[in-house]
Amino acid sequence: MTPPRAPFAERSIETLLYVSLSALAVFARLSRHATVWVGDAVIAPEPDAFYHLRRATLTLEHFPRVPLRDPWLDWPVGGAATWSPGFDQLLALGPWLAGLRGASAMRAMTLVPVTLGLALVLASAALASRALSTARASERLSGLGLAGLLAALLPNSVAISTLGRTDHHIIEALFCVMGGHLLLTLSAAPARKTEGLVALWVACGIHLFSGHVMYVGVFAAAQAARALASPPARGPTPGALGLGLGALLVALADARWINAHHAPWHPLHLSWLQPSLVALAAAALAPLGWAQGPAWRRGLAACGVATLACLGLAALPGARDGFFAGLVGWLGTRDPWMATIDECRPLFREPPFSVAAWRPLYGLLGWVGCVFPLSLTVIWGRRELAAPLKVMVSLLTALALLQLRFVRPMVGLVAVITALAWVSAYQHLRATRWRWAVGAWLALCLGDPRLWVYLRPVQSRTMTPAVELSLHLAQRDPNPQPNHQPAIWTPWDDGFTALVIGQHPVLTSGFGPYLDRPRFEALEATRFGAERAIDAMLAARDAGWVLTGALDRAEHPGPHNEALVGTNPAGRPALDARYVAQVASSVWALGGSGFSSCNVPHLHHFWPVAASSWRYADTRRPLPGLWLYRRVAGAQLRLAPGTRGRLVARLATSVTARAVQYEAWVELGADTDALTLPLPSGWRGLNIETGPAYTLTLDGAPWGTVTVSPEAALGGREVARIAP
Repeated sequence: MTPPRAPFAERSIETLLYVSLSALAVFARLSRHATVWVGDAVIAPEPDAFYHLRRATLTLEHFPRVPLRDPWLDWPVGGAATWSPGFDQLLALGPWLAGLRGASAMRAMTLVPVTLGLALVLASAALASRALSTARASERLSGLGLAGLLAALLPNSVAISTLGRTDHHIIEALFCVMGGHLLLTLSAAPARKTEGLVALWVACGIHLFSGHVMYVGVFAAAQAARALASPPARGPTPGALGLGLGALLVALADARWINAHHAPWHPLHLSWLQPSLVALAAAALAPLGWAQGPAWRRGLAACGVATLACLGLAALPGARDGFFAGLVGWLGTRDPWMATIDECRPLFREPPFSVAAWRPLYGLLGWVGCVFPLSLTVIWGRRELAAPLKVMVSLLTALALLQLRFVRPMVGLVAVITALAWVSAYQHLRATRWRWAVGAWLALCLGDPRLWVYLRPVQSRTMTPAVELSLHLAQRDPNPQPNHQPAIWTPWDDGFTALVIGQHPVLTSGFGPYLDRPRFEALEATRFGAERAIDAMLAARDAGWVLTGALDRAEHPGPHNEALVGTNPAGRPALDARYVAQVASSVWALGGSGFSSCNVPHLHHFWPVAASSWRYADTRRPLPGLWLYRRVAGAQLRLAPGTRGRLVARLATSVTARAVQYEAWVELGADTDALTLPLPSGWRGLNIETGPAYTLTLDGAPWGTVTVSPEAALGGREVARIAP
């Protein structure tokens, strides 16, 4: 039976709401375009988005084929991306249809997350409207408008779909809201058409992002809870057929991609593991409809089928290892690399009753997130709200408690649940003297400044240290060639930035150890070791550049847990001398300068060519967030055989407009008669300027001066010493 058509006034208000929400959502996501479109360059808001732009650009050249391996990752052997191919195809689709190339194509790609963000806002508003379909028109429209407003303005919602955020996080959030729509549809009137929509939701989601299998599992659990609570008519449980068809579609559509990786059960690559797990969910869900009797009996039957299917999957070579690697290593963060990623740590790292424990959640969702437990409590008793949707939100909340990153896919559902809670609370309290509480709740959440920050256009921003130095690298060495030390070694989370903006191959990247685990671990073990080991490793990997600094090392504990940055007697930030004395590798954060008074050697083969404008702390000695080093042979200052004592060379240097003294030294003896100087004198770089000559002392006594040309530093030439 066709539902009655809404009155014209109601339909007009609904249309006006959708148009207004669309305009607001697009404006908030485009408000900072000046910080993304900088000249002909595209400066993405976060590192992973850089690499998706690269993959989409390479895809555009041979659309729809996505390159399997990238020779510039894990240089010089190359690496395979862990992401599914679908999202990069989606980014390249528009430019391919329009015939765009180069900078125009990249700009068009940066608009894709804005479009997906708009879809998230409209889908969230529509979901709230559907959940209130039996309520009065004023309440339904209020829920629609409030859900859309929150989805348009919540900080995390805007952040994952802002201009240039070409990352799959917006796909996760959008598909979770779409899953909510499917749950309501299945609850209202299960039909074959709906099963087809479920299959498309599963297949498209996994093709776009292999981690979508997590949300498929949540969807299946929500449907299972509904089937146990109210058994359907005899037959397969609604949604089970769709899950099975979705697994089949993934297997058919992505078989070539999966087989090309030669990792058939990889938990992060799109592999046979994802469609197998979806098929398992379908097998466990289906018997709940066929079996009759009490809920415990039907649940037992489903568990039996699921257990048999799991045993069959575990019997396949590699399947069990891949499943547990994903479940324990990735989801349980038992993987040592995963445990270091901030967003993969639990939501509450401190006791929830402390203010500090709620700061991460407030940063992502404002006061809406902090009072979300109240919203869940209020809507739980709504009969017209489908039970599977409540179960889905609850399971996602449990995942968010496990890992902070799961707050992102929840953002649309958080907007819907909060709006429904407001409407429900008003329904119950409007006839009482407590109705003011709903107004206070609304004022607290909607008056939060974090909700409106993206409506203030930003014309410029301070570039991150990695972006600033990568731009300099691209200008300084614009055409890197193999066998000429083209690669750059960076902290893994800056790898994509150096690759795409700096236009150089990288040794590590945002994929962490999943390019080649042993090679990654070897690099990480070398990072804080002796310069000799780092130099040898870079030579073996054909790498001539290093990006590191205080951001990479400031929190690294020394032998006695000192920090690189401490405080002086006046309470101001100061370089901790104990740390420098105990941790020789700390000089990487100081421009490579040694300290003869602390017996800390300088870097012999690394020329600091640029420093970031952003400093880690306002200390007397500049501590830039990152330094860009070039690997060089170093000029050789040789003394007459038999010279003994400590030879110290000091060079007046300006770093980011602050004066500092660069120091190199050596103990001359039977085995050593030369001092290596990698930093030229009389040289000016991006924001580093050196004095005209080194001043030499031998055991504290003046010993003359010496000049070092850039050519001598690069080629390891011997430099003439001016006699004392």
